[in-house]
Amino acid sequence: MAGIGMRQAHIFLIAACLLTVYAIGASNLKAVPISHSESNSQRHLFKTYLDPAYSLAETTASVSENSAQHGPLYFVLLNLWEMLVGRDLFSLRLLSIFCGLLAVAFTYRLASIADDRNMATVAAILSAFLAFLIFYHQLVRMYSLLTLLVAVVAWVYWRVISTAAAPLAWRWATLVVAAAALVYVHYYGMVLLMAIGLYHFMFAAKARRWLEVCAAMIAAGLLFAPWLPVVFRGWSELKIPSENLSLVESAATVAQVYSNGLAPILALAAAACLARYKRLGPAQRYLLFLALSIFLMIIALNEVTPVLAARRLRYTVILAAPLCCAIAIGFTLLPARRLALPALVILWILACFAYIDSDELLTYTNRAYQNSDAVPSYQDFHYNAASLPSRNALILSFHPDATVDDYKVLAYYRWLLSDWAHVAHITTDASGGVHIQSGLSTYSSPDAIVSNSNGIWVIHNPQQTDLNSLEVYRDWFARNFQMCRRFIDNARSVIAYYLKIPIPCSLVAGERKLEIKYDSGARLGNAVLAQSVDRLAVYLWWLHHEEVELAYSLQAFDDRKDKVLQHDDVISGDPVDAHSLDLSGLPPGAYSLELIVYERQSGASQSGMVVNENRSFERAAELAKFEVES
Repeated sequence: MAGIGMRQAHIFLIAACLLTVYAIGASNLKAVPISHSESNSQRHLFKTYLDPAYSLAETTASVSENSAQHGPLYFVLLNLWEMLVGRDLFSLRLLSIFCGLLAVAFTYRLASIADDRNMATVAAILSAFLAFLIFYHQLVRMYSLLTLLVAVVAWVYWRVISTAAAPLAWRWATLVVAAAALVYVHYYGMVLLMAIGLYHFMFAAKARRWLEVCAAMIAAGLLFAPWLPVVFRGWSELKIPSENLSLVESAATVAQVYSNGLAPILALAAAACLARYKRLGPAQRYLLFLALSIFLMIIALNEVTPVLAARRLRYTVILAAPLCCAIAIGFTLLPARRLALPALVILWILACFAYIDSDELLTYTNRAYQNSDAVPSYQDFHYNAASLPSRNALILSFHPDATVDDYKVLAYYRWLLSDWAHVAHITTDASGGVHIQSGLSTYSSPDAIVSNSNGIWVIHNPQQTDLNSLEVYRDWFARNFQMCRRFIDNARSVIAYYLKIPIPCSLVAGERKLEIKYDSGARLGNAVLAQSVDRLAVYLWWLHHEEVELAYSLQAFDDRKDKVLQHDDVISGDPVDAHSLDLSGLPPGAYSLELIVYERQSGASQSGMVVNENRSFERAAELAKFEVES
């Protein structure tokens, strides 16, 4: 019964790990804007966001031509995934999360070859709460899949070489296919294969099985052979970063990254393994050999061909699964393990959550170099669209000194947010001048923005940008537009709706006293009138109108129902229409103002209902009554 209880406890812990990985990943899928590397992944799926998806052959050709430093397999799988879920970033990121879940599960599977359920469970927990891996589990890149395949290949090799009985055919097939797939995902997979090969030649029994494994690996190499010309071309085109780490820096940095910033933990686990090495079984020694070999090969490779920089550590994810297994071995060998093991695991988990938002990890994941936090959370418009009216307005972001990549970031959000008028970004250049990233003459200058916008959505990251401290905001924007309502206000993103002065904020921020739904689908959110001595300003806020071109007519009637004024205009792209009616020619008296919406080409008027009054109409809706005094 005790054994059954322990087994259930292990199952519960593994399930909790998987649920945690999914919860952390899913909670961040919508929170982070598209990164440069994710945009690089998308370019192998289609030419532009408006074009149809590539075929699998076109994706493979795109990788060969534009990204020869990478294998094509991940991008082919991403293409298939896109066929199922679409090209929205949230959906594409899910593939990495699912690979991450499988990576944690297979880390447990890999550690279980030592026949120690406690050690295997600890390895899975360490893998699930490794901050460096958590970051890549949420990214549209191949690193989550690479981590999974490392665990699969390491596991299946041991099952094939160590079993006394003849391995089943599916295990042989898995070894061949997984080994080839590993390198097709990323060339750094060769490091694991070299580590396994070194173990195979040094420690595996030289019998028939040994030769069969050699043949299987040769078969895997033959499967990869057609891609070798691309590998050689990619190697010749490889641009090596100048800021590569030294030997000592490389070792220290990798240790820091794969310990959640607690490098002494690795030393503690290593000391425990050395002290009790003679007590270790063959499977445990195999796992330690893999972790140490991969670590040393990465460091040595950096000395021969410097590819490791503080911001370029992502290739080292091949170390993650074997190292988590090795650390788990060390933890379970510690004296007083019943107290030490839970304490170290809890410390590891707490360190993960502290490290995941640290400046250090920001550097190691390249986010600091790319200044990723400077990119506004444009995705909030997409995922909160139901609560954000006036979708056809301009989206304008501000930052004190950082631009947003036009091709890799703005192009994506201009496609994704096509229901809005445009996405533009304002910052200041080195000389202090205003720099507007627009791409459209409509919004290419401050004067153009003022002329072509009655309503504007403004987004900024409050951690990066203080709007009132920006001269361009304070001395230009705030003098022409007034903030009427904040729709989103959190630590990463503030989204507010602005109206051009003097349009009253009550049009969008107050109660919708004149909301009208038209039977054709057009929708008026509100109407506000402001009367002076001889003018009547009419402000209309359109929430939606159909693709068919619509126009509206403002008609004033006296108390005898005679039409005395009329103004017709097209419902523009801007959701806010403003017009001033001249009252100077009207005699004193009481008047009513009616609104008629009609198709511009046919002239057919639109029927509908005034929402607040629950009153239907066939042609005209009364907006207000007003008086002209003598």
